[in-house]
Amino acid sequence: MRNIVYILFTGVVLIFGSCRKESVIRPTGEHDLTLHGVGESPAVKARISEINKRFDTFLLFTDTVEKQDGWRIFIPNYEVYGQPPATTVYRYGLLRNDTYKMQLMDDLDHILGSMVSDPKEFSKSLLIVDKIGGYVYNSTQKRYLPDNKKYSSLHFKNASVWSIPESLLSTKNESQMRKEVYSFVTTYLTYKLPITDLSYFEVFQDVSKQNYGQAITVTTINDVYLWTNGFLSYTRAGNKFPLFATDRSDYINAYMGSSEDKWRAKYKGYPLVIKKLEEVGEIIKEMGFNWKVEK
Repeated sequence: MRNIVYILFTGVVLIFGSCRKESVIRPTGEHDLTLHGVGESPAVKARISEINKRFDTFLLFTDTVEKQDGWRIFIPNYEVYGQPPATTVYRYGLLRNDTYKMQLMDDLDHILGSMVSDPKEFSKSLLIVDKIGGYVYNSTQKRYLPDNKKYSSLHFKNASVWSIPESLLSTKNESQMRKEVYSFVTTYLTYKLPITDLSYFEVFQDVSKQNYGQAITVTTINDVYLWTNGFLSYTRAGNKFPLFATDRSDYINAYMGSSEDKWRAKYKGYPLVIKKLEEVGEIIKEMGFNWKVEK
């Protein structure tokens, strides 16, 4: 029996199988504690339970498991389809070595634990694999072809897939592992911040809410004018200040794309910009992450 699980970029799980007979495949939905560590050795299963409790997540090293009621996928909250086409799908190479799994979980406890102070906004399902391969459907050839891109992680609603190569784990290189964890948290926050609960952004929004979407009346629109008013961009169609969603994205990108020293120097003398960048940092802390751009 070989089953391959794909996840669409839109957050849909796509299943293909070469089973002797058709299997019933369905999402697990809410976390089922009895499924934690299913198919793993007793030692790995026990450590998974500890990590799940530590990060309030559902740590996985496999994408499906055969149960009496059929094949069950572990990434929850997605519809299941049986055949293509879809725009982009992903194929996972799974981690098989228990020694590497145990080593990885120790690293998560030590390194990821230093970056996640409160797991309330952390991914609720975390599938860690050896590699992720992307495939694009070719309508002419009517088959999927490799897209030849490198994927370190994928993020969907309430679920993430993270590639940690066995080749890295075999080196026991803590410095490189720390970089991998930092990169994962960075990409996760880049995904999560724009869709997180708006209540986190109340203070941020209050700084400029009176100007969102309003017409700009001056004839010369430059950085000095925008920064003075607390904005990093404007809507060229109609010359208007951006709406909240655009403003939020601008500041998330600015905060996550530059060290604090650099953005403080760049926007020195523009208190509204500084205030909003500081607030993005506070939001990240409120979400439970000890994260900032590394110099």
